[in-house]
Amino acid sequence: MSAPPSLGPVARLREHNERVLRLRQDIREVTLRQRLMYGFGAGVVLCVLGVAVPTALTWRRFNMAPINTVLVLLAVVSVVGFIASSSMETIRRAGSRPDTFGERLTRQELELDLEIAIENRLIDATPLDIPIRNRQFA
Repeated sequence: MSAPPSLGPVARLREHNERVLRLRQDIREVTLRQRLMYGFGAGVVLCVLGVAVPTALTWRRFNMAPINTVLVLLAVVSVVGFIASSSMETIRRAGSRPDTFGERLTRQELELDLEIAIENRLIDATPLDIPIRNRQFA
C-alpha cells in the first residue's frame, strides 16, 4: 500500500515510517504470543510427565496424590493458557469497513509486508533532494 501522491514528500516519508514502525510492533507482538504458546505447551508436557513418571516409579510405595493434585492444576492452567495464546497468535488486518476485522496475518506475512513497506519508503526517498547520508538513513 503506497502513500497517496497528493501528499508532500516529507509527509509520504512520515507515513511510510509510521507503517514500518506499526509493522515492527505487530511482529514483536506475534513473536511474544508464539513464545507464550510454546511456553504453555511445554508446561503442559512437563506437568503430564511430572504426574506420570513419579507415579509409575513409586506405585503402591508412596502416596503421590498431594503432588499430583498440584501438577494437574498447573497442567489445566497451562492448557487454558495454551489455548488462549494459540487463538491470539496472529494479528488481524483491518477489514474493508470501519470497526471490522479482515483475515489473520501470520508472522511471515507481516515480515513480507514490512519488507514491502521499507522498499516503498526507499523508493519515495530516492527522488528527494536531501543529502545522501540522510537519504540512506531514511
